[in-house]
Amino acid sequence: MGLIYGWMFAVNCSYVHLLDVVVSRCRLPFHSYPREVMEDGDLLGGVEIEVDVLGSDALTVRRFFWSQASVGLSIYESAAFQAICFLQGVYGFVLLDYNYRSMSTYRELARSAVVLAASLVRA
Repeated sequence: MGLIYGWMFAVNCSYVHLLDVVVSRCRLPFHSYPREVMEDGDLLGGVEIEVDVLGSDALTVRRFFWSQASVGLSIYESAAFQAICFLQGVYGFVLLDYNYRSMSTYRELARSAVVLAASLVRA
């Protein structure tokens, strides 16, 4: 195996791909990527997941996450990110994602959580 010197490259990992990995690891019974065309012509991309109800062998709950098409992103990217955040709350896993946009988003979420907690303590 040879060493590579002086090569730098970026790898862009999509939230759709990450969601597919999470669905597999968490053994979700069902997931899909629906899309809808609204009456005004806007295109919505979504994620539909089915999650087992904890403590039950037969019950499942379906959740839908939707997003509008935006510049530079697949119509499913934002919805997949929402679904991953939801599943993190249910299953308690952590994804390590070191890209700048995600780290900025996590920083803003953490800052908002601290501000909210501080305001609750003051009240």
